Amino acid sequence: MSRRRVLRALQLVVGVWTTLAVVGLFTAGPAAADNCSVFTDCFGVANSALEAAFGLALLAVLSMVLDFVPGVGTVKGIVEAGTGRDLLTGQELEPWERALGVLPLVGGLAAVAGLSRIGRAGRGARMPGEGTRYPYSDPKVQQYRRPTMTPSQRARLSERIGEDGGLTYVRDVAGNRKVTILRPTSAADVRPLVERMKAGVPWDHAVAYNGRNVTNIVYFDGRNLHVIEAKGGDGVYGDRASTLRPGTRIRQDDPDYPRDVAADMRRSRLSDGRREISSLIRQAYKDGIVRYVGVRTGPRGELLAGNPETVVEHVFKEPPP
Repeated sequence: MSRRRVLRALQLVVGVWTTLAVVGLFTAGPAAADNCSVFTDCFGVANSALEAAFGLALLAVLSMVLDFVPGVGTVKGIVEAGTGRDLLTGQELEPWERALGVLPLVGGLAAVAGLSRIGRAGRGARMPGEGTRYPYSDPKVQQYRRPTMTPSQRARLSERIGEDGGLTYVRDVAGNRKVTILRPTSAADVRPLVERMKAGVPWDHAVAYNGRNVTNIVYFDGRNLHVIEAKGGDGVYGDRASTLRPGTRIRQDDPDYPRDVAADMRRSRLSDGRREISSLIRQAYKDGIVRYVGVRTGPRGELLAGNPETVVEHVFKEPPP
């Protein structure tokens, strides 16, 4: 088969795949947050999540076109293979997409990989339901089982184990095992995440705080804001004096608990970014995009036996369909 026939065949495949991807975009739920004020806000343009998703899909198409340009496509592929992300959309690339991107001048073969990114632009993140289980294996388990551990030491270790489980949930939601925990020490640490949420772009980090009057783990998947109450061992869902309903107490299993805590975070004098995260939580409640879950790693008996699992124990609040 001549090179010309190969290119024509690829062009036909590209045309069919592009059509299917565009159809999929308009029949899928939008994957971006409805946080923009005008059509250019999400690259600065979108007034709605659908427009943001459409704009992301257009960038994916443009990225695919560049893959076909001799020289340009090769350089682009080399850069993307190194970063692991599409140069224009910022989407994480599958290993096979990165490999195709660095094949030298294959008549636009790298563009076939680019087509899969168009379909992904219109899809939302995974939403693990109650009872979803993940295996947990970490040196902390063996540390927890040591007979010399005191109850207070086990309690502190349980918190760290619980946070590990919360991160496992986040990585499942994101479909990205490279998501890490960010512990902000300044507002500057969270400012890029604020901008990414405004643009409907998934975070590379889950934000974690410790202590009272603050959320545990927060993560934005490109469409919904996930607030995770992570428990380790036999940790219980406690309560606190409500800020939004003075004179009452609110439990951690209340769907409005993160919003109540966010009101405290807003008034905090600490400059570790919690006020900025508070604003995102409060806006997410207004937009109806909060998913609040309880995730447990353990319980204590499983930790002591050395066979714990992480489980999505409760879904306290779900965004409307």
